[in-house]
Amino acid sequence: MVAYWLGTFRAVERRLIVVAALVLLPVFFLPVLPIWTMKLWAPQYPEGLTLTIYTNSIQGDLQKINTLNHYVGMHPITASDFREFTYLPQLLTLFGFMALLAALVNRRWLALLGWLAFSGFALYMFRDYAQWLWHYGHDLDPRAAIKLDTFTPPVIGYQKMANFKVWSLPGPGTWLLGLAWLIGPVALWLEWRDRRRSVTPALVVALVALSLAMPCRAAAADHAVPARDGALLAVLQSAAAGDTLTLLPGVHRGPVRMDRRLVLRGRPGAVLAGSGSGSVLEIVAPGATVSELAIRGSGARVITADAGVRVLQASDVTLRGLVLDDVLYGVYAERADRLHVERCRLAGRVRPMDEGGSGNGIHLWYAHDAALSDNTVERFADAVYLSFADRTQVEGNRLEHNGRYGLHTMYCQGTRLINNTFTHNVAGCAIMFSDGLEVVGNDIVANRGPRTYGLLLRDCSGGTFRKNRLIDNTIAMFLDNSNRNRFLGNLFQDNGWGMLLYSSCAGNVASENTFLNNDYPVALDMRYSDNRFDDGRLGNYWSEDEAYDLDGDGRGDVAYSPVSAFAFLSKQYPDLSLLAKSPAVAAITVAERVFPSLQPSEVVDRYPLVRPAAEAKVQRAARSGGRSLVATAAFGGLLAAGVAGLAARGRA
Repeated sequence: MVAYWLGTFRAVERRLIVVAALVLLPVFFLPVLPIWTMKLWAPQYPEGLTLTIYTNSIQGDLQKINTLNHYVGMHPITASDFREFTYLPQLLTLFGFMALLAALVNRRWLALLGWLAFSGFALYMFRDYAQWLWHYGHDLDPRAAIKLDTFTPPVIGYQKMANFKVWSLPGPGTWLLGLAWLIGPVALWLEWRDRRRSVTPALVVALVALSLAMPCRAAAADHAVPARDGALLAVLQSAAAGDTLTLLPGVHRGPVRMDRRLVLRGRPGAVLAGSGSGSVLEIVAPGATVSELAIRGSGARVITADAGVRVLQASDVTLRGLVLDDVLYGVYAERADRLHVERCRLAGRVRPMDEGGSGNGIHLWYAHDAALSDNTVERFADAVYLSFADRTQVEGNRLEHNGRYGLHTMYCQGTRLINNTFTHNVAGCAIMFSDGLEVVGNDIVANRGPRTYGLLLRDCSGGTFRKNRLIDNTIAMFLDNSNRNRFLGNLFQDNGWGMLLYSSCAGNVASENTFLNNDYPVALDMRYSDNRFDDGRLGNYWSEDEAYDLDGDGRGDVAYSPVSAFAFLSKQYPDLSLLAKSPAVAAITVAERVFPSLQPSEVVDRYPLVRPAAEAKVQRAARSGGRSLVATAAFGGLLAAGVAGLAARGRA
């Protein structure tokens, strides 16, 4: 091998090395070709903005870009900030001289030395460029006029940042650099191709025997970790990718960090306890699995997202059967696609209905295609918070007794909510700026308070909502600027408001739903609306509608207006709700039926159903009967006490 590298090149290889030198020498001695170009488009800049990087300068629409950067708190981009410009042209030219010298003296070792140095320098520059972009997108001035989440502009390719579309691509200079680098492997391949025929069968046999004799990696090992200080950290440092770490019963001290693809599981009674500062378990390895383990004692800093389990830029992580308690965040995941959280119990530090609390149960940010199933989450600000987390499936979870929302989404497209229970939260679900929802078979129950919603939709369009049960909520469903959604086969029962729509909503269709014993089945803030309460064939069941069906087709023979005059007024003046069951309101309701001109809205159900489309889940009479007896007895006692007091006063 030594003799080979001390040897000489053939003529064809020397000519290739001369070509590499000719590519490097003139182009970068006089830097006239760009090495990188970044192009930005936005509605206010349809012609686009360009940032062009040379080996010794930055040119393009630098002033406009720096003006925009100022508003979001980014540092201004100036050529003086980059020390690389002081040596990059000269160093690249030096590599050209080394290639030319290797061709002239005809020595392989000199060409190899130059090629390795050139490769290392290229890797360093790519890393330097990536760090430069990261710094400009993360080191933002907190006093900036516009607050943005931290971001990293693309090194290569396309990315959308706020309302800007950004393309970043290597320039002609970088392509020539790549050509010069590629000449080295091409020269070696040509020589190997010519020498291949000279390999003897004996050499092949020797190579096979050598490969068989080489030590192979042992099968994945299973490490039993005792509950002893330092034991878990020691095993984590020595374990190889694919190994399993089994924590024995007892308290294992954290915080710990998983930077390899490991399986971490606990025996019954195993606890991973944090120090009260930072996150208890941090995972940065794709494919890691943590199961059957109790985790507790995270820090309390929101700015660092202290969590029981923190997953950073690691895809395909699985968390199964965990019990997280006394944590600020339960599971915090950032840029971690295809995360699976299954059969976990999470309990935070927030008092139920306390909207001032901090920390979410499962918090996903830029983590797509996640699956959250069969978890119980309570006592957090939001049980589940999704931000820029597309195509998340949330199935079979129980999200209850939280400070604010059972589930909260922001800018999440294609979310699926299947067979979950949302109860005793300020809002069961608050879904915002998220299109293409599929919400099926959920129980949204007993979310009550001064401004409480069962399901809140803000700027959500094109969704499907089927067979959900919204029961005993202050406002069962609230829509604002949400369009073209379908509501089919849902149960609205025993709520204050069944469905509340703002005038910003259009094109929504509700059919085959059951509205049962709601104070106000539907409330609007406009007289006319193109939101429909039938699909042209079937409408909904309204418990307040005294429908008759002479032809026996299951549909009422007269259209029904679900928006009452009092509901319309109480929407504008909420204090009037105190009179909801008064004789005066009952008289207004009768008058509306006799004189249709008194109806406040043109919205009607043209084909009201005469029988419920969904079975009532909670019988109101059975549920409230006990309370009614207690209330009757209490009022009777007060009446008796009042009469006795009046009698005593009369005698006095």
